[in-house]
Amino acid sequence: MTGSPAPQGRALLVALTPESRIALGAPEREISRFPYRVGRESRGVQRTPHGVISERRNPGSQPSNDLYKFRVGWPPAPPAAPEAMEVTAMASQIVNELRTTTDAVWARLSAQLHGMESYMERSDAPGEWTTRQVLCHLLFEPGWRPGPLLFSFATADLPVIEIKPGQMYLTPERQMMTLRQFENALDRHRQEALAYLETLGDEDLQRKARIPLFKRLLGTDEVTVPTWVGVFFGIHWGDHADQLAKIRKAVGLSEATVLVTAT
Repeated sequence: MTGSPAPQGRALLVALTPESRIALGAPEREISRFPYRVGRESRGVQRTPHGVISERRNPGSQPSNDLYKFRVGWPPAPPAAPEAMEVTAMASQIVNELRTTTDAVWARLSAQLHGMESYMERSDAPGEWTTRQVLCHLLFEPGWRPGPLLFSFATADLPVIEIKPGQMYLTPERQMMTLRQFENALDRHRQEALAYLETLGDEDLQRKARIPLFKRLLGTDEVTVPTWVGVFFGIHWGDHADQLAKIRKAVGLSEATVLVTAT
């Protein structure tokens, strides 16, 4: 990755390798504060309710970098035949369909947030989550990223990912975040997951993890990589877009307009 000058005094971090693009979740990222630290951690594996990360000494510590690069090839995945590493037409179709679906959900969620800057602490009813709390829930715990979690999916000895529903991670740092910062962070998660999927062939797309929570939803706890992405960034985010729509109505804003891009 390299720093690059940008128009009007902005600074951009530009991905020069596939690994960097996965870390960024996009071809480039605007840097809004300095210093901006990029690197890997060497603190060992920590299993969290949402998968495996290697970014923290303990759950209470703060991350030492602003952007983490996870090591491609680690944790080690089962060996695959060379031909299985090719991204085939079938794999591309699966990823393209997921991108179309998740793009539509993201457009709907973003539309609900339009004009909500002044209503971050409002909810649609007493005891319900506020706008800020919904966004904290969608971001998961501080330091969480979808890339390392998806990389842990396997063809044998499946990892078990325990997800506790209804968790909301409102930290002092997130209490100070703006709506735009939340939107950028969520979009990075989405783009990182899709960028990772685009590197996988047919066999790798069938890697699985055991997620007990999903058994109630899907009838099985064995979940493939594309299924997880579809449920998390499609169904889950879609449900909370509806929740944000209720808050929007409660504070007196007009119904959100979702922009649809013709393809």
